[in-house]
Amino acid sequence: MSTRCQRTQCGRKLTDPASQERGYGPVCYRKVHGHGPRLVPITRPPRYTPGVAVPLFELDGAPATNVRPSRDTRRNTRQAEAIRRGYHPLGVALRTNLPLHPDAPRGDDRKTPGPRCGSCTHRVVPLREVSGTYPKCNYGGDWRHATGGPGTDCRAWWPACHHHEPKTDSTTTEGTPR
Repeated sequence: MSTRCQRTQCGRKLTDPASQERGYGPVCYRKVHGHGPRLVPITRPPRYTPGVAVPLFELDGAPATNVRPSRDTRRNTRQAEAIRRGYHPLGVALRTNLPLHPDAPRGDDRKTPGPRCGSCTHRVVPLREVSGTYPKCNYGGDWRHATGGPGTDCRAWWPACHHHEPKTDSTTTEGTPR
């Protein structure tokens, strides 16, 4: 609490209790912060209370501690849940329940033997600019399971869907197997 304005160009005496609490009069506050003072008085916690933890910084615009997970994290969580329920993770992006291959491993254990997307002929890198170099599923030959986004990227470790066809030595007609 101060009796003089904290703005170096001003330094006037403050008579209003709210202005004394802020350290600025209403005009100087607007010049420093770009908007008028809040109508609600500022309450500050005591400087130090033994045995009570206080935050290191108290900022008005500080981010919340419960930050929403990123888009990639949310998508990966939905894909893992689909695998646990017995569906292929690509179905999350396609908004359909795409069943897993009967012999495919369940769960997200990447070392369990069984058919995987990495050993499927439908997993290819598209020959187009929009999707970059990330493998997609080309089941049906019309790229209906492929978009330019990461939601339709086909991971090699994913358990295979019911359309799984093991790779052979020949390449597919569109794209290159990977």
